Amino acid sequence: MIFILFINIFLLINKLKMNKDILDKLKNNKITKLDLSCYKIENIDKLGESLKFNSSLTELCLYNNKIENIDKLSESLKFNSSLTYLDLSWNKIENIDILLTNQNKKLRIIY
Repeated sequence: MIFILFINIFLLINKLKMNKDILDKLKNNKITKLDLSCYKIENIDKLGESLKFNSSLTELCLYNNKIENIDKLSESLKFNSSLTYLDLSWNKIENIDILLTNQNKKLRIIY
């Protein structure tokens, strides 16, 4: 929980750019829950790519951002079997259907 709080504070201080350290931690399976809600994030391509290699993250909350494109995220989730909760609600996503056909049957998607 402290690490998640640190990530949230870090993102606020650094104008919400996805930090390489955070993405590396995702790739190296060091994070289990990540809440990036309400940060006005627009692009999650690098985050999506990092999830392809992650086997520890179970919850990802991206509620209330400005996300429109989820192509990279959707592609990566075909290889990710650890994620069980994904909140994309209150975004500007137009192509949510590509996630709904995802092969991970354990994944609960909120949109």
